[in-house]
Amino acid sequence: MKIQTKKSERIELILNFLKKCKREDATFTNIIDYVNNNASINYSMSKRTFESDLQSIRNDFGIEIEVEREGNFCYYSIDKEAFAEEIMGEDFGIILQLINTHKELESVEWLKGILQSDYNIDESYFDNDDFFVLPKPKNKIHDKILKLAIEIVKYAKKGQAIQFYYQPANKEKKPSAKCVAPLQVRFFDGRYYMIALDLIDDMNYLDYSNTPIVYSLDSIEGLIVYPGQKESKIEDEPFAADETNIYFDYIKLRKKINLKNYFINCIGIYRPKNEEPKVIKLKFTDWARSYVLNQPIHTSQKVIISGEELIVEIFVYDTFELDFSLARFRGFCVRLD
Repeated sequence: MKIQTKKSERIELILNFLKKCKREDATFTNIIDYVNNNASINYSMSKRTFESDLQSIRNDFGIEIEVEREGNFCYYSIDKEAFAEEIMGEDFGIILQLINTHKELESVEWLKGILQSDYNIDESYFDNDDFFVLPKPKNKIHDKILKLAIEIVKYAKKGQAIQFYYQPANKEKKPSAKCVAPLQVRFFDGRYYMIALDLIDDMNYLDYSNTPIVYSLDSIEGLIVYPGQKESKIEDEPFAADETNIYFDYIKLRKKINLKNYFINCIGIYRPKNEEPKVIKLKFTDWARSYVLNQPIHTSQKVIISGEELIVEIFVYDTFELDFSLARFRGFCVRLD
């Protein structure tokens, strides 16, 4: 158990403040106010105490606190490289491993460049997986799918429709042309999915379906989407060049289907039509009991009985995805509903 003293709490608060504040805000007065207002142990920090704490941070933690004087003001800041070294053995090392999973992205390359130039963190930090191991994606085209997901999100933010060819689950069927309003990209069970509304009015390009369609990104032919384009119904009256793109009201469509809560009672990404979610009671035994206690089946999970047997209730749609989720527990899970 961590024993918090007045001094250790002050040091923790000082470091927290310097980590998150801008240089122009890191004055002596602001630091003192922050410590005094956030300390759980009631006291008033003095300048002498503050200087003593800075010395302890330098000597005991090896973190240099830089001081710049401008007129009557002093500005304090953490030495970036030293602080980065101090936290590398904690959560930062895990964060770097998570970031490196998507190293193909330009934004990740940019971030790694900043970490190297500003914090002296080189490539070796990203390759150090002795203490935290994150399995690499098995999909060989993961980087391309991820870039497609980012592109779709950009279209959604602009409220711009997209068109593409989609290969249905039945491989014997030919890909079909789609024109949709993309609303969201979701990640589930190792795959990326687009939630979209199909365009159903090709006359004024304003009407979309009322039921979201879930498209798996890896089934989009060529992993390519294009801006949705209007087609003139009269050959000698084409649209002007700046009027061909199809746009939609993202906020209106999002509210139309209650996107925020649309999947709230789903185990995965499938929501059956003309059905309602229901209470499902489950009993877990042996190792499955502790697993489910620490990793709930669903956000709605309620513990009814916890002992040698664990009985819980969840409020979800009863789908094949629920069956798949429960199948991993084999005989250690029994449905009671």
